[in-house]
Amino acid sequence: MNQSRVGTFRSLAVLWVLVLAFITPTTAETTKVEGVIVGRSGNVMIVEYMSDAELAFLLDDTTKVSQVGGIFKASRTGKSMAALIPGLKVKVEGTYNESRQVVATSVKFNGDDLEQAQIAEAANRQNRKQLEEYKAELERQAAALKEQNEQLQLQQSQFAEHKAEIEATKARFGEMDDYYTFDELTVHFANGQVKIDPKY
Repeated sequence: MNQSRVGTFRSLAVLWVLVLAFITPTTAETTKVEGVIVGRSGNVMIVEYMSDAELAFLLDDTTKVSQVGGIFKASRTGKSMAALIPGLKVKVEGTYNESRQVVATSVKFNGDDLEQAQIAEAANRQNRKQLEEYKAELERQAAALKEQNEQLQLQQSQFAEHKAEIEATKARFGEMDDYYTFDELTVHFANGQVKIDPKY
């Protein structure tokens, strides 16, 4: 009877261990990619690691950012997350959280790649500045053209009003041309005289 109970307890213990093995979470799923940063917004970094394939990484306080160097790239220098700019080639390792988001645990990059990315970023900023200035100039010219068009329309309206007034005046003077000639008389003036002779 005791041996039966011991055997039952052993069977239950083995069964409990198997259940625990199934329900105990396994090691967090990890991922590694090597690509180029194509977007960065706050604590989210997007890396393109294949043609048209992108993966978003969350950056937090546990993310280690380092610059590798040396012949065998053995030396590492800690960097701030501000160095993670678009255009930078990186090697990223991360783990999936419970929301199936990838949290970056390690981001590594080469110093030369950082310099090239910074140069490209500076050029992009300059281009954006020039585009904004060009857009502002176009808007200014469009506003000036609109104002000129409004003035032209006003002038055309005033011209039409003046033309109507002239036509009305011509019509009134035209009525004065309607008269009949009953008789004609030639009046002679003496040299240097402006008085009309009584006989006229």
